[in-house]
Amino acid sequence: MLSKLQGMKYQEIADLLGVSTKTVENQIGIAFKKLRAKLMIDKNESISLFLMIKVCSKRILPE
Repeated sequence: MLSKLQGMKYQEIADLLGVSTKTVENQIGIAFKKLRAKLMIDKNESISLFLMIKVCSKRILPE
């Protein structure tokens, strides 16, 4: 993520890669969409796992 980590502007990235600025914008948008989806899946899995452990520990361990 040249734009976020190194502070490069889309035009600079486009020039470096030999593509249009619009291509850079589109690809960064796609990357962020995939990242958000992955983080949401991991978050949901983490919450599910936490709840499962919580429920199982109440069944096994007396309070």
